[in-house]
Amino acid sequence: MDESIEDQVVFRQLEEGISQSVSELHSEYQNVIKTKWIDGKTNKEIAKEFKSTENAIKQRLYRARKALKGKMSKWGFNDEKR
Repeated sequence: MDESIEDQVVFRQLEEGISQSVSELHSEYQNVIKTKWIDGKTNKEIAKEFKSTENAIKQRLYRARKALKGKMSKWGFNDEKR
C-alpha cells in the first residue's frame, strides 16, 4: 500500500501529538493507558496487575481518555466525526 508523503506527515504529526499528550498526563493515567493500548491487556488483567477492581480501572480509563482529549485539543485535534 503506497502512502503519499502528505499522509505520512499527517500520521507522524498525529503520532507525535498522542505521544506528547500521553506524557503530559498524570502517571496513573499514563500507566493504565499504556497497559491497555500498548500491552493490549484486558481491564480484568489490568485490575489484577494494579491490585484494583475492574470498575476502578474502567473509571481510570474513562478519566484518562477525557484528560487526553483535552491535551489533544492543544495539537489541533478534536473528536469531530468526518
